[in-house]
Amino acid sequence: MSLDMKVIRAIAVFSLFLGNLVNAEPPSQAEEVIEKVDALMKEQRAGEAADLLEKALKDNPDDSEILRKLGGIYSVVLKQPGKGAPLLEKAFKLSNMTDSKCLQFLALSQISMKDDKGILAYKKHYIDNFEQLSGARVVCFYIAGLERDGTLFNELLKKTPDEDIESDKSLTLMIARTAKVLVASGQ
Repeated sequence: MSLDMKVIRAIAVFSLFLGNLVNAEPPSQAEEVIEKVDALMKEQRAGEAADLLEKALKDNPDDSEILRKLGGIYSVVLKQPGKGAPLLEKAFKLSNMTDSKCLQFLALSQISMKDDKGILAYKKHYIDNFEQLSGARVVCFYIAGLERDGTLFNELLKKTPDEDIESDKSLTLMIARTAKVLVASGQ
């Protein structure tokens, strides 16, 4: 390749790069809110983060990320699962039931509220995501105990590494409770 071609090629690449910078879209209002919320959460200012998300939700009622973050803050951080669960359900449905982070927050909300009907409504999703989500693991063991399903319990126990049982005290407690229910029912 001649020197002239190298120079022309370099100019073309630089122009393309510069064009992409000029044409790059600024972050959306929702993206800016999410950045601010993440910063507030790092500073442990969950109440302010929730207020900011509530305002953003008025302008973006179907934004699944805003719904998930707000539902998660209410359910897990602010200990208001009754307020968070409906937001998480909407976010999960908007994601075509594929948002695993949302599913985990939803699982934790339903356990907190002892919402057996809600838990069973999402049973398939929790079991399908068992190995990815600690919240879903707890729900799956809860389902096994709730339904007194020894087969499901044994299957879930086989999928749970020993180190997870040792490190996750809430999972250990749920397994112990579930085992107690199964033993009491003769399974």
